[in-house]
Amino acid sequence: MATFIKPRYQKKDYWVDPKTGYHFTGGGILFFDDVGIWTVGEMQGGTIEYTDPGGRYNYNDCNIWGTIRRELWEETYGMCDLTTSQIESFTSGTDQPIVYVNGHTDQPVYLCIVARLPKNMVLREDEFIRRRDITVGQNPDTPPKNYKTLCIKRIRYTEISNGTVNLSRRLRLILKNTTFGA
Repeated sequence: MATFIKPRYQKKDYWVDPKTGYHFTGGGILFFDDVGIWTVGEMQGGTIEYTDPGGRYNYNDCNIWGTIRRELWEETYGMCDLTTSQIESFTSGTDQPIVYVNGHTDQPVYLCIVARLPKNMVLREDEFIRRRDITVGQNPDTPPKNYKTLCIKRIRYTEISNGTVNLSRRLRLILKNTTFGA
């Protein structure tokens, strides 16, 4: 009888950017407006930590724009329902930069689009909670703790500058490298 040995390290899926040659294992999007940035809150070590909606690339996404679309839809419980083409179109403006987050080899592994919130998109905390509650209720065999995204929150620029919110390491790196279209 053969014994299956689980590999210690499983290689992550990655997408190769044809323009830069960078290998991305994840991507996300950070919307901003005149008041602040829109984040999602996830439980980390017993406290809520705020980050950009994003996550791991999967080869079924086809490209990083598909990853960003899927992650945005998942982490907002369908509140942000954009097409892959719409996601990619955010990168064409001069005030919507792409921010790279480097991995342990000091090479970009995460791509974040920093984009002004579209005028026709409305993000509301109460609508997020309603959609999350419906999702949890329709999946009774899945423990609610498995739903990592707990809230959506607009963090004001003043809160960022005075350090009164718990930001993820990834979000801090993204913020360090953007000027919000200024």
